[in-house]
Amino acid sequence: MPRISLHLHHRTGSKTPDSFAVTLKTPCTADMPRIRGRARDFLAGRRMPDSVLDDALLVVSELLTNAVLHALPPAVLQIHCDDQGRVHIEVTDGGPCVKRQTTETDDEHGRGLYIVAALCASHGTITRRKGVTRWARIDL
Repeated sequence: MPRISLHLHHRTGSKTPDSFAVTLKTPCTADMPRIRGRARDFLAGRRMPDSVLDDALLVVSELLTNAVLHALPPAVLQIHCDDQGRVHIEVTDGGPCVKRQTTETDDEHGRGLYIVAALCASHGTITRRKGVTRWARIDL
């Protein structure tokens, strides 16, 4: 059974996909470059400015890495581009796992959601009984 499944969704009559989804059944940081490349291909096909593309890919990386490192599987990434030129990014995971204790005060980790907040028009978290969804919206 594959660890990763990828889906592109088209609106009726559209040749360009408007949604992209990846499910990581057993999330692993080694999968990140491949997923980021697929997300880049999808977003580049939407003909958005390079600055928006770069911001969206950074948000994808931050949200998905958080799910891979700090949550239970599976991790599901969804990207949707709407008719108003907005990019919607969601990562849903299986809920939090036990946190590791860190003793370093100058740690390089822990800034991902601040980066997301700085790059996005809006963002948030939805907690459900069987998982957590972190979402972000980038406007063109």
